[in-house]
Amino acid sequence: MGAVPIFPIFDAPDKKEEPIDPKERLNEIVSISFKDMDLKEALSVISENYNLNILAGDETKGMVTINFKDVPLGDVLTQMLKIKKLTYKWEG
Repeated sequence: MGAVPIFPIFDAPDKKEEPIDPKERLNEIVSISFKDMDLKEALSVISENYNLNILAGDETKGMVTINFKDVPLGDVLTQMLKIKKLTYKWEG
């Protein structure tokens, strides 16, 4: 089973808000729906919307259709990758 590494993007130091631990984003409750979307494109959308760096290799391919409502972001990633026999690995 391949692994898609996920690297956190740390908040800029000049922000006045309390920085969020990037790994805590995986616990954030989200609702996400994709229909017949390329897996890499879906990961890109998640990356941009949840401020994560996601590195996807050549084995990360195929189309996905998902519909998640009010579940942790980490569960979305786990299940979305699982249907393609992939997983993710947190680094950093």
